Amino acid sequence: MNEDQTEKTNPPTYFGIKTALCIKKVNLCKLEKNHQYTNLIINQPQELGEALRNVVWRLRSEVRAQKKTLKIPNTLQEFHNAFPKLIKQLFNSFIICILQKKWEIVQKKRIQHGLIPTEFNFTRAIKISTFIMSLIFSMAFPGINIWLTHVMSSLCRKPKQLNSLYAILCMANVVSHTNRYERKLEKQ
Repeated sequence: MNEDQTEKTNPPTYFGIKTALCIKKVNLCKLEKNHQYTNLIINQPQELGEALRNVVWRLRSEVRAQKKTLKIPNTLQEFHNAFPKLIKQLFNSFIICILQKKWEIVQKKRIQHGLIPTEFNFTRAIKISTFIMSLIFSMAFPGINIWLTHVMSSLCRKPKQLNSLYAILCMANVVSHTNRYERKLEKQ
């Protein structure tokens, strides 16, 4: 073997790594924190699920206190605000983070194509998190008849209202394709 091939390369120094990260403006503390959370989720998904279940179950008194608003809200914002604050913050931040990552990618593509960048749609993120919270609390507490899931089940039984149900599912990103794509499939 050649001498060049047998030599081991030394790993970069701490100073070298710090310099490289500073040039790119990477926050080491934030990077380490995100890495810890990612490892926690990867290594202990069942425990995380059980913890979330316990949190939802312990919030049943808050849900019962908001039962009337969750059953018959006047507005979507009132319905969203009726959910317990802890779960609301969890799902809002989760959905907003996912949608912001997607939005950033779309903005880069829009700029590459010479199009005007758009504003991030927080309202859409709130609607999606409200949809997910409705599903979770409907499963956990079926006796409450949470408005959104109750309306969706009613729409399922009325063929003339399927467009409304489809609009709700599209808004929540449950449907992975568009009406146009559906019509294209029907023609084939």
